[in-house]
Amino acid sequence: MDLAIEENLAEELWQQMSKAVSPFPEGVVDVPEPIPGTAFFPGGYGLWLEENVRPPFPTGQIMVVGQDFNSEKAYKKARDAGTEVNLSSTWDILKKILPASGVSLEDCFFTNLYMGLREGGPEAGRFPGARDKDFVERCIKFFKHQLEVARPKLILTLGAEPFRVLADNFFIEPAPLER
Repeated sequence: MDLAIEENLAEELWQQMSKAVSPFPEGVVDVPEPIPGTAFFPGGYGLWLEENVRPPFPTGQIMVVGQDFNSEKAYKKARDAGTEVNLSSTWDILKKILPASGVSLEDCFFTNLYMGLREGGPEAGRFPGARDKDFVERCIKFFKHQLEVARPKLILTLGAEPFRVLADNFFIEPAPLER
């Protein structure tokens, strides 16, 4: 793939996201602009950005999938800081666990199953958009698009909800064993 195209894949995905999953259901709002530094997609570009230098998109590498980005308040705090790192316990854990496992942070695309931000709060628990069947279907369709772009060799899910949705929608039930 042409390096210039590859460098823009995260930006292209971000540009496509709102249109792909709109309309946002009650309790969920669109992300107004990407956080310029390291942040999970769709709050940011989903890339590990050292000194805000954008590396090539990690095609064929590792996709780290959370449930949702967070609340408007957490997004604004990260946008003002220019990064989500050091503002989230998730990043504290990932910064330790991935390198200790031999995984470079630059080789990961950090995304979420559900797009948008929680309007107000709470910041944890079930994502309000998960109650809207049509929105969930649009998010799953957009996630499939992210898979086509990223072509990950490994998907790491964070939490039960992304694992459940991926298992229900992306894995084929194995054929029975022949005896």
